[in-house]
Amino acid sequence: GRWFAVIMSESSSSSPRILSLNELQIDLTDEVRSYLASDYRSLYDNDAENSARRHLDRVLEAMKMAPSVCTCRVNQILSDKEEVISGLQLAVDKWKSRNGTVYSVDDAKAVTAHPILKDVVYVGVP
Repeated sequence: GRWFAVIMSESSSSSPRILSLNELQIDLTDEVRSYLASDYRSLYDNDAENSARRHLDRVLEAMKMAPSVCTCRVNQILSDKEEVISGLQLAVDKWKSRNGTVYSVDDAKAVTAHPILKDVVYVGVP
């Protein structure tokens, strides 16, 4: 799936730009970067400072990745779980056809019930 962010760019004429989540850059001051990296120093024995900064860079990069599964809780007072699954599956199918997205047979059922929790369903994010 593609996720987008609307960014107000200081370099442009103050009009918003739509960026892919992959294009998003997180700018932190050195003080904030050092503070956040400090939580990772204990994970490393050798060259802890640089290793912690590289770890933080990997975490910040991973924040730009969209989740592959969305978890939804069903309000069983207002609706039945199977009704919610059917409705969500219909919405996902409409989205797929509207966007011309082709999926394999394994992806055909994007909405599934949680195997243990009776009020939870999963929606696979394409």
